[in-house]
Amino acid sequence: MRYISLILGWAVLITLAIPPAPLRGQDDTFQWSGRMTSGQTLEVRGIVGNVRTTLGSGDRAEVVAIKRGERDDFHQVAVEMAEDGDLIVICAIYGSWNHGEGRCHPDHDDRRDDDDERNRNVDMDVSVDYEVRLPAGVELDANMVSGDIEADGLRSDVRVNTVEGTISVVTTGRAWANSVSGDIEIEMGDFGGGDMDFQTVSGDITLWLPADFQADVDFNSLSGDFDTDFEMDVKNKNERRWVGSQIEGTIGGGGRDLSINTVSGDVTLKRSRG
Repeated sequence: MRYISLILGWAVLITLAIPPAPLRGQDDTFQWSGRMTSGQTLEVRGIVGNVRTTLGSGDRAEVVAIKRGERDDFHQVAVEMAEDGDLIVICAIYGSWNHGEGRCHPDHDDRRDDDDERNRNVDMDVSVDYEVRLPAGVELDANMVSGDIEADGLRSDVRVNTVEGTISVVTTGRAWANSVSGDIEIEMGDFGGGDMDFQTVSGDITLWLPADFQADVDFNSLSGDFDTDFEMDVKNKNERRWVGSQIEGTIGGGGRDLSINTVSGDVTLKRSRG
């Protein structure tokens, strides 16, 4: 019995000596949730990382930001929340700003104009990925420097911007998107009036639009193709495909402005798959 007791005693000591598995959320995960209603805006900002947004249930928005990369650098990257009226902003803040010199601000003034700080940030191997669940009617505003942005099945307006990354959006609302080197693919539903703007340098732009879509189209490109499934009234043109030029035309009765600008990317307007 004494032998068994000694074994049990050592087992308890060994168990106590083994540290518990780290809980994700102590230093690598930020979580936020809150009630948001139609007409409000949720904005996420980051430097490196991807954003994925899906439709949530009820009136609660949820954001999970996960740090990835070199764990030793995690302490130099903070994820913060700021609120201003109907706007909720979640920001990934890089560098020694975390020690009181920088914060997440709704007015986009959350980065110091300091060359030393920017150079210091380049050395950090940390990305921040966002997982977002958004209630119907709450607008999404996502801004990244290097990363893909995906929004699927939303029921609200969407504004997205990235420098190096692809953009994919499916929503029943309107959408605005800008990318430098990534492709843009947008599917929109019955969104009423309102102007839209899409820009890319080398990426292609594909827009899936309702069958009864109407707009005044302004397309500008240096060498990209323009192709449309829709009948479009363009002066001195009978085709539906053009290469490298400025094109102004009307789909249906017009009424809203659709502005599309590329340098070498192709543009395709397609009838909705729904």
